[in-house]
Amino acid sequence: MYSISEISKLVHVHNQTLRNWERGGLIKPKRFGHVRIFSELDLKRCEAIKRYSRRGVSLQRIQALMNLRAKTQVENPESGGAREA
Repeated sequence: MYSISEISKLVHVHNQTLRNWERGGLIKPKRFGHVRIFSELDLKRCEAIKRYSRRGVSLQRIQALMNLRAKTQVENPESGGAREA
């Protein structure tokens, strides 16, 4: 479990960027009052969001890609999210 400051250091983004991603629905950390707690999955999502963003992909498109990935993993749980080459 990670705090927002720990995630921001690991992903190399500002805390406000993480808040914006949360407001935009890209990430959904657990909340205890005003405190955000990020899981390992949240960390991986943040890293993926940053990679897409650095390549010029819009946040709206990133969200569509993330939703598609989540849907695919639910429909094919045996794949473990692995991609074919």
